[in-house]
Amino acid sequence: MQDNMSVVAILTNYTTRSPEMMKILDQIITNLTMMDIELRLFYCNTKLMPADWFSRDANKGDWQLRPEIANQYMHTWGVCTVDRFADFQNALLPRFNAAYPCLGSEALDAMTQFWGGERNWINPPWAMLGKILFKLRSTPSAAATLLIPHWPSAVWWPALSAMITDFIVLHDASDDALRLPDSAFRPGAMLAQTDRVPEPLRNRGWTLWLVNIPRRDGG
Repeated sequence: MQDNMSVVAILTNYTTRSPEMMKILDQIITNLTMMDIELRLFYCNTKLMPADWFSRDANKGDWQLRPEIANQYMHTWGVCTVDRFADFQNALLPRFNAAYPCLGSEALDAMTQFWGGERNWINPPWAMLGKILFKLRSTPSAAATLLIPHWPSAVWWPALSAMITDFIVLHDASDDALRLPDSAFRPGAMLAQTDRVPEPLRNRGWTLWLVNIPRRDGG
């Protein structure tokens, strides 16, 4: 099954206008003939191809603050124990949660895990910040060091303001002393396969904060 109509047409009709692609097509046809294989292609819409999620819809929030920068601040308010939004390529801690099955992941989908009793390192897709703050608010035994955009007009900002006790201005594009280079934001394994860029680089004017959300259960 293939979601590219041009590919379906080329492999079905055994022809293409591209001389370079024609060479490859000839080799494919030769190999199929030698192995007595009949190739049948069917067009399938991308939405019906879950395996294409990584290349088609890779999350622009799949990025890492480079370790040499993150390690300067990660443990400011306590030792972080688990990286909640990471993969095998960009995890900053030995324990991490990935959004898809990958080597080393402690669990899939951070939002389904219990965050209590941990200091969680959270560098999330920004679209999930409302849900993340709700989860932290609902788990008093959880502490978090959270990387966020300074976004006072966001609907989740009042909830954040009520929970944080301290913050660090990690990146400010308007201040030479606080401006991080583009290389500070490294794409994850899936985002690197697309032409998208990490969220902080989609708007160079963002100011980024690292905030402390402490445990609230007295522990």
